[in-house]
Amino acid sequence: MKALKRFAKRFKRRRPKPSQTKPQVVDAEPNQPLPLLAPTAQVVPESTSLPPSTDTYGAFSRLPTEIRRQILTYAFGERTVHIDLSWRHPLVRRSAPVSGAGPQGASKKHCGLGEQLVEDNTLPKRWQWFSCVCHRSAETENPTRIAFFKLETTIWPFEDKCLEGEYCDCGGSDRPGQGQEDCFLGVIGWLLACRGAYSDGVDVLFSTNTFYLSSVPLLLNMRRLISPNGVDKIKSVQLALGEPRLTRFAKDPLVHGLWKGTDKEEKACAFPQVCSTVPNLFSNVRRLELYVQSQLWPSRDVPVDQRVPLLVRNVMDPLEDMVRSLGADKQVVIAVTLEAHKALMQKHGELEGAAFRWEPEAGADDSIERYGRFWRALGSDDNGNEVGYWLRTGWNDHDMVNHPYMTYCFGSGGSIFDLWGYYKREAALGRSQYGSNVTFED
Repeated sequence: MKALKRFAKRFKRRRPKPSQTKPQVVDAEPNQPLPLLAPTAQVVPESTSLPPSTDTYGAFSRLPTEIRRQILTYAFGERTVHIDLSWRHPLVRRSAPVSGAGPQGASKKHCGLGEQLVEDNTLPKRWQWFSCVCHRSAETENPTRIAFFKLETTIWPFEDKCLEGEYCDCGGSDRPGQGQEDCFLGVIGWLLACRGAYSDGVDVLFSTNTFYLSSVPLLLNMRRLISPNGVDKIKSVQLALGEPRLTRFAKDPLVHGLWKGTDKEEKACAFPQVCSTVPNLFSNVRRLELYVQSQLWPSRDVPVDQRVPLLVRNVMDPLEDMVRSLGADKQVVIAVTLEAHKALMQKHGELEGAAFRWEPEAGADDSIERYGRFWRALGSDDNGNEVGYWLRTGWNDHDMVNHPYMTYCFGSGGSIFDLWGYYKREAALGRSQYGSNVTFED
């Protein structure tokens, strides 16, 4: 008995203690300004000897302002630039593996992401900055890797995967993996040269490039993290916000609580805040593209005949208030998911009649005939200028819930999820694209 007790004591001492590591909590708001372009950035220390403020920088100062601007624009302007801030493990560089690499061991992926530039899972997550030039390919040979049952080869802006290093054309298809130096702007060295270089460089950087943002936390905190002087110079923006690949019951922070949620969920919903933030944030923007990536699937508890009015009230009304705040001299394109776009197109087409303006999207596959956009006129401003925007098709959520080969090839029998009552209405008007034996489910 004593031997058994001694064995039990030794076993108890050897048992590993439960882990004291607590799960890492995500910071509510990013608090890490973008280095060098932070609101309070000191480009050159005050103690450094500087030329008089009237002097410019070296031989470059002898060139006319227009020539200097053309040179800098060629160097790092007039591109589409991804700028991202996300909660993730820090990115680190490692040597490219010999196998699977291109000539001279170069990475085949955009920016080397996933091969030379990888997340270090041994380090705790944090708010991570990342920026690169957009090298999205025009087409892909394997469309199903982008979206489930994707039928056409075109890669639309809302399907961009540059931040994952995929579906990109870096330096030409005949030189895979080459030209990776073009994946980054390389502007930091110039901005650090002197105050004159910084001033000219920031102006070209922000005023000539199109900025592609997909981070809602970055968008909502942009003026705290990036110099307001630079943000005010932005003239072209692409926003791809939301989570397109989530399942029907997953929680997308952008729109969760938008349809039917608790008071706390409705308050936490970021969509209304995004719509009210954009006009004040990009006060001098000339072109804005906003892709609502979220699956706008209504609650099953909402009757079908009330879903489109709720879509208009909860989604389109805030977006249209945003367009009105931007003003009449802006080019605005808004995209929503395919099924929501169809329902809105049907609604406005019947209301506007002959005045309804619809056109196919450039580059769309004629065999599919479902990518297009229509004009939404919102009246006039105080000077009589027309205010409006183009509403175009975004993510194909139809094929996420309906098998395309059944609905497009056979067209008879089976059922189709009719989230907005669109297909029932089309059938009632004699415009159904499906056979008479197809049933529509809510």
